Amino acid sequence: MKLGLKDKLSLTVCVISAASSVALALLLVLVARYDLMEMSRQNIQVLEGNSRDQLETTLGNTAAQVAYQVANPLYFEDFSEITDRLALAAQDSLLDEVILLDAQGNLLNDGSNFFSRLGESANIPAVAMRQLQSGEPAFEQNGTRARAMHPVELGQEVLGILLVSAETATLLEAYNIARSNIATSAAEHIRFYISLAAGALLVLLAIVWWVSRIIASRLYEPLQELRSQAVKLGQGSGDDIEHIKRRDELGELADAVYTMARDLDMQNQSVKFLAFHDPLTGLLNRTGFQSRMEDDLEYLADNQMRGALLFIDIDDFKEVNDSMGHEAGDRALRAISDRLRKNLGAMDADWEIQHIARIGGDEFTLFVAPVSAEADIVLVVEEILSALTAPIIAEKDRIHISASVGLANYPEDGDSVSVLLNNADAAMYTSKHLGKGTYRFYEPEMNSALFRSSVIKTEFQKALRSDDQLELMFQPIVNLETNEIVSAEALIRWHHPRLGYLSPEQFIAIVEHNEVALSTDLWVLNKTLSLLEQLNKSGAPAVSISINISASNLMRKQFTSAIAKIIKHREVLAQRIKLEITETFLHSDDNQAHRSMQHLGEMGFEIWLDDFGTGYSSLRHLKEFPVDGFKIDKSFIESLADSPLNLKMVNALTGLAEAFSVAIVAEGIDRQDSLDLLRELGIKLGQGMLLGTPVSAPVLVTNLTGSERKGNVHQLKTD
Repeated sequence: MKLGLKDKLSLTVCVISAASSVALALLLVLVARYDLMEMSRQNIQVLEGNSRDQLETTLGNTAAQVAYQVANPLYFEDFSEITDRLALAAQDSLLDEVILLDAQGNLLNDGSNFFSRLGESANIPAVAMRQLQSGEPAFEQNGTRARAMHPVELGQEVLGILLVSAETATLLEAYNIARSNIATSAAEHIRFYISLAAGALLVLLAIVWWVSRIIASRLYEPLQELRSQAVKLGQGSGDDIEHIKRRDELGELADAVYTMARDLDMQNQSVKFLAFHDPLTGLLNRTGFQSRMEDDLEYLADNQMRGALLFIDIDDFKEVNDSMGHEAGDRALRAISDRLRKNLGAMDADWEIQHIARIGGDEFTLFVAPVSAEADIVLVVEEILSALTAPIIAEKDRIHISASVGLANYPEDGDSVSVLLNNADAAMYTSKHLGKGTYRFYEPEMNSALFRSSVIKTEFQKALRSDDQLELMFQPIVNLETNEIVSAEALIRWHHPRLGYLSPEQFIAIVEHNEVALSTDLWVLNKTLSLLEQLNKSGAPAVSISINISASNLMRKQFTSAIAKIIKHREVLAQRIKLEITETFLHSDDNQAHRSMQHLGEMGFEIWLDDFGTGYSSLRHLKEFPVDGFKIDKSFIESLADSPLNLKMVNALTGLAEAFSVAIVAEGIDRQDSLDLLRELGIKLGQGMLLGTPVSAPVLVTNLTGSERKGNVHQLKTD
């Protein structure tokens, strides 16, 4: 028969003296109560400290990882890249906020394109601020929130501060449960001993000393053991706690402590795993990958072996998240990880070392060794690129992807983890700029070219936001028969505060081949619409304005929808805007681009071909893509009087325009003899320095609203 502790004590007090039992039982209750309260207090203290350490480790590792990712972009002030990396990090369900501060603790970026809190102070305590500015991480917990801060460093310079925050309720759930269990168990025992004291009134005085010693022995020793186990938990050695087996209430309390120790041990293992692994794919994260590589490089150096690092970036992966949602993007990332694992495992190469990691949102790294010949690693890259081209099935969607790969060899391209990663990253960006879906080995000159491109891109993004560096100039398009201004072309000019005036040739090509192209075209469109509104209010003639748009934007789904929002309630003005695209665009087979052209035409815009005559268009292309006008490239016009062949070409292009019933403009009219020949050929519209230099918007308004007019348009003076 199982006899509980309460029954045992009841049988004992039946044989002791009532008077002595009262005194000794009360003393026993007081002693037991003190020990229980002390044990509960220590349990709670050690558990609270342990939980806080786990929370600090988890958030600290996350802050360190993201700080590393944004160091180079922050140095180059590449806020687009910073925005993408912060947005990807913020997808972690454990985090409430991921923001980038400057070195003084003021807010710079929170992962969104329109950051309304820019410049606000993050209210970092002075002690923590000094710690961060000296290159050390900091952590603070206030109530139900915790913040981890890590300096963003490049070399010895602190560029900024990466701050992550989270609600502590989820991470401290185990602590709260354990605290509740301990408090409940202690309260039950206290109530039990109070009942024992009341029962002691019935015992006999004669045997009170002997009985009290037995009671103390039966109760105090297991409590002391439980207290010892609580101290072990606080010291992080809960895995060696022995299970105290008793068939009474103290046994139940011992069971609760043992279960708590086992649960906390499992959570410690989980936190340790997450510190070195990516939770989405199960691959190593940047921290885990770097830790493994440090050991690998030491081994390779000792044995004089070579290795190869592959830096893999999924091309245009942001488009997958934007068009299909982040859930589809996550499924695609898991599928990519599985393909990398299977592909590497299926290779015949006898790698002693092979590690795969996901170190960023759409960035993966692969390190293999030993490598005996470059051909071995080329085979690896080609098989990986081939495996990634197969469509990924995500529910009803088929996701087509490609990857750009950069390779760095150990020890030729670097003998440390950071150098190899940076050089492989540079090679990857070179591969991406050269057409994507391919690979490149690292070469030292890659860093300088990429550096200038990165600086131009970053500074241009800042210029778009500042609105005091960029200016639209407008070059008149003139009726060659009447010398009247009938239109103007908007031309973007950049005056950098440090670099000075930058010609379009220095930045247009860089802008057109990345995501900045979308912001640029929308900026130009907004400025042009504002000018047309100003001309309407001033009573100027209804001239049209031509603007150049990037062909890459026509391949983006959001381009036409963004334009539709801008011209809402201004559709009449849109009919006075001509969108110019280069003739080479006609060779594109992108269906999205063709749909974009159709939608823009439906909105009321005119579509014109710029630089016509240089793109080798066929009549089939012109028939499939009906346009409203051509602009003859200036290379045919500049030497028109000196080249009979150019004269024949211009005459042929004029006949082609008449055959398709479209307007035509001659560009680059800088000489009087060229102007005279164009008039003889019957070309009605022209543009060039001879007819009018680019002028600012206010000057254009003055020219169009001046006193000298002919009909509804201004008479342009050429004398």
